[in-house]
Amino acid sequence: MSNAAPRIDRVEIVATVLLALAAVATAWSSYQASRWNGEQAKAFSRGNTARIESTRASGLADAQTQIDVATFTQWVNAYALGGKNCPVSTCCETVSASVSAPDLDWS
Repeated sequence: MSNAAPRIDRVEIVATVLLALAAVATAWSSYQASRWNGEQAKAFSRGNTARIESTRASGLADAQTQIDVATFTQWVNAYALGGKNCPVSTCCETVSASVSAPDLDWS
């Protein structure tokens, strides 16, 4: 019986050490989870900001394209109705040339 008591003490010590290690590992995991959750929130915020900026830029590009199309349409109408002497057609020629409109020779 004298050997049984030291063995039980060793088992209890090993169990206590393992429980202490488990407690430390759990605390460390909780700390890391909260820390990385903050990093995830920051990354999500940066991604959301980039998405908003890209949507804004896309809207601006769409508006500029609509202006270019409307200007080119007006130029075609002015050219068809008034020829090269129409003031709208001369104004629109410079605008449409700046947006790489095709060179039309309708004469």
